[in-house]
Amino acid sequence: MTKPARMIDASVMFSDALGQRIGQIPADFDEKLAIGATYTTGGSYAGIKLDRAARLDRHDVNVTACLRGVVYEDDTKEEFK
Repeated sequence: MTKPARMIDASVMFSDALGQRIGQIPADFDEKLAIGATYTTGGSYAGIKLDRAARLDRHDVNVTACLRGVVYEDDTKEEFK
């Protein structure tokens, strides 16, 4: 069953085509998000260097999302380990 979420605990990780880790940024939000919707955020993240990812060819950068937990609109919670 797929339910709308109102809060997530997540990160987005960047690595190169050889698997070398480039960096990671938080992808948490506390907003209602409809099923199938996209979420875009901006800003700066102190201490996180993603300059290398910006310089590489886009096909040489792998992006992985890691979802650790979610609170759904119906107040149920789910954690992923």
